[in-house]
Amino acid sequence: MPDPRFHHNAGPRSLGDLAMITGTVLAEDADPGLLLKDVAPLDQADREDLSFLDNMRYKDQFLHSRAGACIALPEIQDIAPKHISLLLTQNPYKAYALAASAFYPDQRPAAFISEGASIAPDAEIGKGCVIEYGAVIGDGVKVGTGSRIESHAVIGSRVEIGESCRIGAGSTISH
Repeated sequence: MPDPRFHHNAGPRSLGDLAMITGTVLAEDADPGLLLKDVAPLDQADREDLSFLDNMRYKDQFLHSRAGACIALPEIQDIAPKHISLLLTQNPYKAYALAASAFYPDQRPAAFISEGASIAPDAEIGKGCVIEYGAVIGDGVKVGTGSRIESHAVIGSRVEIGESCRIGAGSTISH
């Protein structure tokens, strides 16, 4: 489970909403109004959690899981426990990652540019950006709207960063 000191749970989410977010298909008997509060591994999930099965090595955990819903391959429908609602897809791992991102969206700080950042005079910084302490932005750099350049990241000359990008602390991008 994500540490609540660092990650805020944005749930609950309905099964129908999660199907749209993840690009999955609800199994015939699944209730789109079912509310789920979190994501969890098969062996730790309870009735209000969403889990996933992407590898048949975990079939026993799936069969004994208390999860309220599970993202799985369509061929798993025949063995699914009756209490688990299914979201079906050919790529359960990707769908689960999208669901986890919906429950735990990235927390964006308010836009600011630190006085401790070094920004070339001809750099173009879009609206709503975050440029943290120690970041270095080189000559001719373009940073798109809403992007975040974290502490001590270095963006080399003439690099273009798109909109809503996040460049991690200590990263270097050139050419």
